[in-house]
Amino acid sequence: MLARLIGHFGSLPAPRARADFKAIVRIIIGQQLSGAAARTIFSRLEGRLKAAEFNPSAVRKLKESEFRKVGISRAKTDYIKGVSELLLESPNFLEEVKTMPDSDAFNQLVSIKGIGAWSANIFLLFDCGRKDIFPLGDASLNKALKVLYRVQPKEVGEFSTRWSPYRSSAAMYFWRWADDPI
Repeated sequence: MLARLIGHFGSLPAPRARADFKAIVRIIIGQQLSGAAARTIFSRLEGRLKAAEFNPSAVRKLKESEFRKVGISRAKTDYIKGVSELLLESPNFLEEVKTMPDSDAFNQLVSIKGIGAWSANIFLLFDCGRKDIFPLGDASLNKALKVLYRVQPKEVGEFSTRWSPYRSSAAMYFWRWADDPI
């Protein structure tokens, strides 16, 4: 089935690979939201800051009310401020994560409050450009595998190993299918 998707959709663009503070904030905002809602909220946050000032120091200085005005919940505000603090204390944290093996990078990311398995995997796949990431628990991936392969969500992790070491590419095709089923 994956071969059929590749044949139908052709080559897909590579992940964006910009593993930085902005990427982490974008992922936190996007947790459990539609893409459109997340983009709107993130854009509003960017509007509060000048592009050159979208950094941990500037974000840390924002008041909670400013986060609320752009549509960011209290919990996500706490997570974003926590990441800001982490990066102010350890400015090389994300650079170090980029050079770690997948499992070590994943473990470092999930140690951050507000970054769960899905968020860590999305960061590793899209922002670090990792080749062998399959975000478990992703609703669109679960749906695609259930429809295309009759795989239940609890079986996705083991089932996805068939595409290793290119699970990131497989995920991209399944997301594409979820947007435009063939």
